[in-house]
Amino acid sequence: MSNIYQQVLEKLLMHFTHAQRAALQLLVQRIGVAAGGPERLGQFKVLVAHGGGSTSGQCLALVRAAQLSIAARHQDTFALRVATYRHSGMGQEVMGNIERGYAALSLHDDPRVELVVVDDQEVLPYDVLAPLSSATRLRNRTDLLVNGHLGGDGRAALCHGCYLGRGDFYQRAMAWNGGVHALVSAQSPMRQRRYLAWGLRAARQAGLGERAGVGGDSALEIIGRLGEAYHRQLYGEKPGTRRLPRPRRKVHVHTLAMDDLLAVAPEQHWRLLVEFLGFRFSAQALGFSETACANPLLMAHLQGLRAEHLEARTYGDGVAQYLRLARQLMTRKGMPDHLVDLVLSAYDDPHKLQERRTLAQQHAHSNYTVSEEQLVCLLFAPFVDAGKRLAAWLASCQPDRVDTLAALHQVLQGTRVDEPLCRWLTAVSGLSIQALRRLYGQHASNGPGPQTLIARLRASDPDGARVQVVDAHTGLAKTEWMCGR
Repeated sequence: MSNIYQQVLEKLLMHFTHAQRAALQLLVQRIGVAAGGPERLGQFKVLVAHGGGSTSGQCLALVRAAQLSIAARHQDTFALRVATYRHSGMGQEVMGNIERGYAALSLHDDPRVELVVVDDQEVLPYDVLAPLSSATRLRNRTDLLVNGHLGGDGRAALCHGCYLGRGDFYQRAMAWNGGVHALVSAQSPMRQRRYLAWGLRAARQAGLGERAGVGGDSALEIIGRLGEAYHRQLYGEKPGTRRLPRPRRKVHVHTLAMDDLLAVAPEQHWRLLVEFLGFRFSAQALGFSETACANPLLMAHLQGLRAEHLEARTYGDGVAQYLRLARQLMTRKGMPDHLVDLVLSAYDDPHKLQERRTLAQQHAHSNYTVSEEQLVCLLFAPFVDAGKRLAAWLASCQPDRVDTLAALHQVLQGTRVDEPLCRWLTAVSGLSIQALRRLYGQHASNGPGPQTLIARLRASDPDGARVQVVDAHTGLAKTEWMCGR
């Protein structure tokens, strides 16, 4: 097998640019220092989180090259754990990227490599044929719908559930099977600090962050508690889905910074990604570097539906509003202007816009089992605040049901038994009658009064931004806060 691994290394180096070869040497040095010297590399284990995006692919290729380079020079090299956080936002295109990369790097049969996924809060061996667990799919779907109804905006649900879920993912991936000694980080220190500050600030405001600021281990623990509080606010003290206790690590984990080593122009890593790793850019990802629960295609779709159904504007107006934010996010990530223009050109005429709308709804249906009717219902949020917007939603979207308004209130209050109405409510909202009755007794998280945890998370979104829009009623320009990703 050593000959095969040598061939893999040679092919990798052939696809590296001069800058990437120099980065490889620096990475080898950093790993040696973190391990405590070459003689201790054989007992050193490194974790790479692979999200299926281009940055993850480059990062894994560089770490694998370091592992094989050290093996070619010394008898021992470090062990490698590659972990993937599985969620409904990861379609088959993403899993295909991961599998082709693993095959190209010959990771499957190397005893020095562990390939795992975290699905339904459990660390499992990676299996490209294994479907996403039904429990995770149901949790992601319910998170989207319940949070969307509470906030009247599913985009916040897609962002924040994913952010908090990744904190749980890192804890489990780092602690599993004896733990790891180092975690590779492809994010810039500034971006890491922004996300960490977001989570710790929200935790302190919720009374959960008394020990904030005492180190990375403590920060992850606090963000984990924040995630639990977030789910309690969504589902109450007795959520319908299980919450497994988070493991505690026995050793301190070093952070191996790689953001500076990956800082090459997109044109320079094209050969490595496409020709060697078999990477294919998803039509759903706009151009963002990493896959996330907050699929940009679905985010744009939700904004288009909001404009069309709630704001007396066109679907295209809403999408254009989101794309202004998308341009800001891509520029912030360092994408060249011409590539940003190329990505956004997928929406630049009515025919393309309709194609993207169809694609977005297919994604919502296949990955979240949510219809467009259910997304529109979510945006109206007709059930919270004791059905305050129920009449408006019926008049706009369900005119044939307007005469059932009083009966619907009684069903949602639990004072009336009407099986046909219950079945209809479940079908049109995507939620059980029990979940709808709970929403009926809750206040919207985006309304006046004391802010809920959900509202605070939304207001301080680390990827959010203010985007200029035209008020549909006054015709005047105004700014609106939009969640990012």
